[in-house]
Amino acid sequence: MKKAFLLSGFIILFIAGASGQIAFKVGEESTMSITGTSTIHDWTSTVKEIKGTYVFKENVTDNKIPKSGSIVDQVIMEIPVLSIESPRGTTMDNKTYNALKSEEHPNIIFKVTEDKIKNASGTNPETFQLDVSGSLTIAGHTKTIALTLDGQKPAPNTLTFKGSFPIDMVSYEIDPPSAMFGQIKTGKDVTIDFELTLVK
Repeated sequence: MKKAFLLSGFIILFIAGASGQIAFKVGEESTMSITGTSTIHDWTSTVKEIKGTYVFKENVTDNKIPKSGSIVDQVIMEIPVLSIESPRGTTMDNKTYNALKSEEHPNIIFKVTEDKIKNASGTNPETFQLDVSGSLTIAGHTKTIALTLDGQKPAPNTLTFKGSFPIDMVSYEIDPPSAMFGQIKTGKDVTIDFELTLVK
């Protein structure tokens, strides 16, 4: 089984390289948090695991970031619902997992469908902004979202992205978690903030 897994991974990387694509993996220093409000106080949960597929065009690593155009070949970010943890403990975590329907839909998925470079600095380290749009799927419901990422290329084989986007849970048919028999209710709006480091 292990040999088959390694072989399949090698084949994927070989195909990506042969077709002018570069596959990246998520660096350990990547962070993501989810913040919201409640009838008593604001709250923050931390995402402990970020997975997915991150494939960029070959010139992103070999040359400077282009001044315009697209750099993404395929980017699919996956957030395991069970990796979301609250400092308030297991009870709150379980309410979050139930609200997000973790058994039926174990991952929050964002798939980039369009991207456009702007404000590329051309300096070292290179900085740029990336306008992206794509489909965000939460609890089995999918919406199209758009956001602007602050990007950097600190080294030839490394890309970093910093971004933030708001989510209306009700629009994804999610019932905001509550506690104390409904006396404490969370607001319907949350914000996801992340700093993603991708390495070749």
